[in-house]
Amino acid sequence: MVEPVSLQFYYLDKNKKMPRPKTINENLNAISSETMEYIHKCQLEEFLNESLDDFSYAVFNSTSVHASSSWPADAAVIYRLFNRIRKQASKFEKFGLKNISIKYPDKWLNKLSKLLFKINNTKGTSGNPKKEKVKPDYKQYLRVAHKMNEFYIRHIAKTGEIINTVKLKPSETLKLLSLYEHLEDDLLAVSAVLYYTEDRVFFDKKLPSSEKILSLSDTTVAFIKKGSRNSVIGYKPQLGMSQNGYVSTLIIEPGNGADSVYFTPLVKKHIDNTGVTPELVSADDGYSSASGRKDVLELGVKDVSFSGAVGKKILGEELWKVEKYAEARRNRSAVEALMFSLKYTVHFGRLRRRGIEAVKCEMFGKVIAYNYLHKIVKLENIERSAA
Repeated sequence: MVEPVSLQFYYLDKNKKMPRPKTINENLNAISSETMEYIHKCQLEEFLNESLDDFSYAVFNSTSVHASSSWPADAAVIYRLFNRIRKQASKFEKFGLKNISIKYPDKWLNKLSKLLFKINNTKGTSGNPKKEKVKPDYKQYLRVAHKMNEFYIRHIAKTGEIINTVKLKPSETLKLLSLYEHLEDDLLAVSAVLYYTEDRVFFDKKLPSSEKILSLSDTTVAFIKKGSRNSVIGYKPQLGMSQNGYVSTLIIEPGNGADSVYFTPLVKKHIDNTGVTPELVSADDGYSSASGRKDVLELGVKDVSFSGAVGKKILGEELWKVEKYAEARRNRSAVEALMFSLKYTVHFGRLRRRGIEAVKCEMFGKVIAYNYLHKIVKLENIERSAA
């Protein structure tokens, strides 16, 4: 898309016109994550055959990436859910049913919008913090929201009673049932957010982020906190890097799982992707575990290096001082450089697509692009050195 000349020549050679960018993008988005992962695997096989890397060394790390979603605020989530419910509830007429009245919902949404503005723009002081100052506005906000929720529960239940009596084509029946199910899901979501918002604001009870609704557009995002870095709403991909800087492994799952859980799967994935059992693998302290090290050694890996205090305890003083392990710890800065390059070369740190399947496709696409860009740089450096 950035360099379309090659594509133009390709289509000219076949006496065809260059497709529109939107058409190309839609076709790219239709590729499954399994296919993208297979392309990545073929790419690594190509690098191995070209002797660009022997993949006998692997270093692993995780990073946080921003989802295609704004930072959530409970009051804003409630408002946006109701706004979506209001729009969906006005689509029943397409199926020969009566739409749910918008008279009261529009009035309530207007009230919620004004109160939300006040809540968001209230500033606290040292003597009167914001969480205390917003309580009167939150009380009104939740009262209106509960009223609106009860209204929709009542009317959507009535609609549900007559859905099966409507005579439609099978395809239209499926659309109607899907619309009704989405409305039910959103009403359940609103009820949950109302419940934990009330507990948080008035009773200082905090719900774990894993149990909260963090995004309306991407339900698989999680609250990611890594060390002292700023927290993000998004995903926590696990990556493996080879000696020459190619991304050999990528695992993306919903949630904010502990790095140690992924250590053995990462090594197995590296072996599966490259066909090579690495002689040495290196990971930071977050991956450290005696059981994980044992499992990886049983896979045929000769040396397993961890950084940090926990890693030192697992390895023991004697192994910790071995030069090979000390060198592996010193080389850990390379994986940090990889993370930087990924985020600022192929925009790995900010997602454009939503949902775990689409996110996997986007991330694998960026990894494949990065690996080829890295290959080009490597070859250019070799040519310059030869000259």
